[in-house]
Amino acid sequence: MRNKFSLESFLNQFPSLEKLDISGNNLKGNLIIPNNTTLVELDASENYFKGKFVIPDNSEIGLFFSNAESKLEILNISNNELTGDLIIPKNSTLVKLDARNNHFNGKLNIEEQTKLEELNISDNRLNGKLIIPPNSNLKTLKISNNLLHGNLDLSECSKLEELIANNNIFDGELNIQENQHLEILHAINNGLRGDIKIPKNSNLKEIYLRNNNLNYSCDIDIKNDFPGCNDQLRTFLLIVIPLVVLIIICFVVVMVKKIGNGNENK
Repeated sequence: MRNKFSLESFLNQFPSLEKLDISGNNLKGNLIIPNNTTLVELDASENYFKGKFVIPDNSEIGLFFSNAESKLEILNISNNELTGDLIIPKNSTLVKLDARNNHFNGKLNIEEQTKLEELNISDNRLNGKLIIPPNSNLKTLKISNNLLHGNLDLSECSKLEELIANNNIFDGELNIQENQHLEILHAINNGLRGDIKIPKNSNLKEIYLRNNNLNYSCDIDIKNDFPGCNDQLRTFLLIVIPLVVLIIICFVVVMVKKIGNGNENK
């Protein structure tokens, strides 16, 4: 392939193209993805694309200017030289974005109402706070080796299953209390402080939090202990269970004394 590559010109030759892999070439210049294509999957990794990168915008303003809706769902732009902010626009159709190992040096901005489930922005220079919009669909979030700071607040990521956030400068609190589906938590080499608050019904299988300033706290919410129970039933269980345990202990003590007395009489 030639070094000067225009994705838009290329796609114009294939109006029905849905999947395109141009990875591992020597392509240079700006990577501009047009809205008005049938493209669903694009792999442009391991090239020499430079400059600012814009993800197709399906917001009302974006559609006004492009007059067409993007269908792009899977995008791999890893291992290039892209710079600036990384913005996932409102109503984006992207489900999976791999943007690791670029030169992004601005802010990460995930807007509302996206379909994004997997995001990998590791090995960049993104800075600022990590802000996740309400009702996020994210299941996998990999943000290691950036300059992100502040709280590591995942309260809006109730569907999150995997978080890899090593080697940033997070210096606030870690909030995973709403993440019942979280299985993998890596946040090594940060400055996180405060308590590690983990609900009792957590599904965590891996926790790597070394080199932080954290304490441990296990906050148990009675609503999580007995999901689906009403208040009266929870109150009943809280009273009856300790009472049953006390009766069993008393019974054991009495039996031990009887056995002891029987041995003495012999």
